[in-house]
Amino acid sequence: MMVRQAHHIPLVSVIVPVHQEDRHLVKNLTQLQGDPRIEVIVVEAEKVGVANRAYQMNLGACQARGQLLVFLHVDTLIHPKDLWITYQRLKEDPSFVGGVFRFTLDTQSPKARLLELGVLLRQQIFHLPYGDQAIFIRRSRFEAMGGYPEVPLLEDVLFIQKMKKQGKLFFCSKPAITSVRRWERHGYLKTTVVNLATMILWKSGVSLERLHTFRRRFFS
Repeated sequence: MMVRQAHHIPLVSVIVPVHQEDRHLVKNLTQLQGDPRIEVIVVEAEKVGVANRAYQMNLGACQARGQLLVFLHVDTLIHPKDLWITYQRLKEDPSFVGGVFRFTLDTQSPKARLLELGVLLRQQIFHLPYGDQAIFIRRSRFEAMGGYPEVPLLEDVLFIQKMKKQGKLFFCSKPAITSVRRWERHGYLKTTVVNLATMILWKSGVSLERLHTFRRRFFS
C-alpha cells in the first residue's frame, strides 16, 4: 500500500484500489497529489495479498485521515476542484451521507453518450449509481456502517444501499471521467447486456459467487 500524504491533516482522502493496472495510475495521482489538502492512498492487490476490491478499499479507509473518503477506480479521473465542491456541499448540509459524481466516458463516441444517458436514467429512476462514479462518504458514516461488504462483486451496489439507509445522497453534476477501454475491449452492447443480466440474476436470488463465475466467462 502506498500513501501520498498531505503536508498537514488532509480534508479529503482518495482511496484507489489497484490490480495489475499501474499504467492507468499515474495520470490519476498527478491531478490530485498537487493539492496539500488531499491525501491519496493506493492499495495494490498484489502487495496486500488479496485481489478483492472491497477489501482493498476498506484497508485504505483504515489508513485515511481525511474527513471525506472518496473511492476512486484507477481508470477514473476526478478534478481536485470538483472534490471541494462535494466537500463544501456536505459541510453545508449534514443530511447528506455522501454521494457520487456524474458518469462520463473519455471519448466522443455517440455510443458513449447513449451509455451515459442510460446511467443517468438509472440513477434518477432507481437512485442506484455504481462505483465508477467515484463514491464519496463522510468518514464517520463509513465507520458507522462498517465499510464495504467484502464480497466478490457488486460491493458498490450493496454499499450504496447501506448509504441510502443512513440518509440522502448528493448526486454531483461534475464528471468522474472513466476510461472507455473496457467497453471498447468487450464491446458496448456485450458489456451492457452482461451488466444488466448480472443485476437481474442477483435480484432473482443467484449468489454473488455464481455471478462472479458467470461474469468471468465473458470478461476473462
